[in-house]
Amino acid sequence: MAEYETIDVVGVLPVEEAPSGEILYLMGVRAKEPEKGKWVFPTEKRERIERAMEEPEDAVCRCMMEELGVYVRDITPLYDLSWRNGGQLYQGPVYSCRICSGVPSVVDRTEFFELGWFTLEQMHGLDVSGYTARAIEALRGK
Repeated sequence: MAEYETIDVVGVLPVEEAPSGEILYLMGVRAKEPEKGKWVFPTEKRERIERAMEEPEDAVCRCMMEELGVYVRDITPLYDLSWRNGGQLYQGPVYSCRICSGVPSVVDRTEFFELGWFTLEQMHGLDVSGYTARAIEALRGK
């Protein structure tokens, strides 16, 4: 069995309700490898603070502020997700959240090229990363 370095992360699915009542999810085009150029949901490595690991909900808030320039509320756990990339195993909880302040924009161009809001149906035709495809499958199964 292969040994993997474990990376604790959070996945973030910002949601918004369209005037039609459809649920929209915010995604970005990844600006770096791996999977550069593919549509992804935001993810963030959890930071170690002194001897303790950052709380997942705090990592969600930090991710949304640092990468998209927004504050969020209604942070709700959805499921756990893991994926491998080379010798690393990324794992952690995935949360939905709602934006309560600010307009999402690409704050960190090393993370995203562009952003877009999509329904689950619209995501079907997008070129998404492997972990994003698994996240979409999990959302469809809910």
